Amino acid sequence: ARESFHDVYGDLNNIPSAIIYNGAPDKLFNSKCKQSPTLRNSFIVAGRASPRKRIVNTVYNFAKSPFSKHFNLLVAGEHNPLYLNIHPNVHYLGKLRPDKLQHYLAGCRGLLHLDWYDWCPNLIVEALANCTPVLCGSIGGSPEIVKCSGLIYNFSDPVPDFNSIPLEIPIISQNKFNDALSMFIDFTSASSINPRKDLAISYIAKQYSEFISYNFPLR
Repeated sequence: ARESFHDVYGDLNNIPSAIIYNGAPDKLFNSKCKQSPTLRNSFIVAGRASPRKRIVNTVYNFAKSPFSKHFNLLVAGEHNPLYLNIHPNVHYLGKLRPDKLQHYLAGCRGLLHLDWYDWCPNLIVEALANCTPVLCGSIGGSPEIVKCSGLIYNFSDPVPDFNSIPLEIPIISQNKFNDALSMFIDFTSASSINPRKDLAISYIAKQYSEFISYNFPLR
C-alpha cells in the first residue's frame, strides 16, 4: 500500500523506489468474463484463517443478515466448524486447488474481501482479472487495487500501527456489514467491470524491467 510504504520509509528522497503490484497470469485475462448461471446469486470469501482477514466475522454477519435469504455465501480456505451449520445458504468449499478457486471466482457475483488491512492480495488481483467485482475496506492496499472495479466501504477501522503488535482486531458490526453488502448488491446489479489488464503479469514484469533499466542502466 502506498500509504504504508511512505509511513514506513518516508519520501526516500533521491533513493530509487517504486510501488509495483502483484500480477495475475495473462491467460486469466483471455476468459470471457461471464458469470455462471448457477453462481450468479453467490458471493465468495476466501483465505487463510488469519484474524485480520475477518473471515469468521464475515460469515457470521452474512448468516445474520437479511440477504442470506436470497443469496449464497461460498467459503474457501481452512476449516472452521462455524461454516457447516450456521446457515443453509453458507456453503463451505474446503481448501481449493488454484483452478477450482478460479472457477468460483470467475463465476460468482462478487468477492467479499473484508480484511482489516492487506498489502496486495492475490485474491483481489485474480478476481479482477476475471471481471469479478470486489467489496473491500478503505485501509491498506486493497482499495488502491480495486479502484472502480468494486465497492470500497469505510468500516471506520483504525489505521494499524505497524510498530507494535495489534492486540485486538476490529470487528465489523452487523449494521455496517448489512449496509456495505446492500450497496455492493446494488453495485453488482447495475455495473459490469472490464478485465483489469493493468494487473496482468506481463504488464507487471514490464514495470520491473523499466524501473531497473531506468535506475540501473548498463554501462
